[in-house]
Amino acid sequence: MGFLPTVFAILVCAGALSACDPAPPPVLKGIWEGIYTDAQAKRGENVYAEHCVQCHAEDLSGDTPYNPSPTLAGKSFQLRWENKTMSDLFALARVQMPKDKPASLKPKEYADVLAFVLKANEFPSGETELPGDARALTKVKIVRHEFVP
Repeated sequence: MGFLPTVFAILVCAGALSACDPAPPPVLKGIWEGIYTDAQAKRGENVYAEHCVQCHAEDLSGDTPYNPSPTLAGKSFQLRWENKTMSDLFALARVQMPKDKPASLKPKEYADVLAFVLKANEFPSGETELPGDARALTKVKIVRHEFVP
C-alpha cells in the first residue's frame, strides 16, 4: 500500500471513530450565573407538587408527619450540598426519588424539579434550561449563599 492510500485509510478510520463519539456536554455557567429558566422552575414546581410534596412538604422543609425527609431549601440544604456538583444532586434525585418509585421520572422532569429547588434557594434564573444530563452538570459546583447571623 502506498503513502497516499495509507493516509487516506487513517483519515477515514479517524473520521469514523470521531463520528461515534457522543457530542460533548453543553458548557454551563456557574450556579450564580443563571443555569435554569423561570419557565423550567414553574414546570418543576408542578412536577414537585405531583411527586415530591408528600415527603418534602410544600415549603420544601422536608418536615412532613408521614415521612420526615431532607430539606430542599434554606441554609441546611445549602450546607449539605455545598461544594458538591449539580451532577451529584441530579444523580441522587434520579436514582432515589421519588421514594415510592425511584427513577420513574424522565430526565427532563428531574432537571425541572431541580430548577424549582434552585429557585426556592434563591439561585438566579437565566436564559438556558438546566439539562437533564448528569454529565453536563459535572462542572457546576453548588456554592451557598453567605448567610448573615
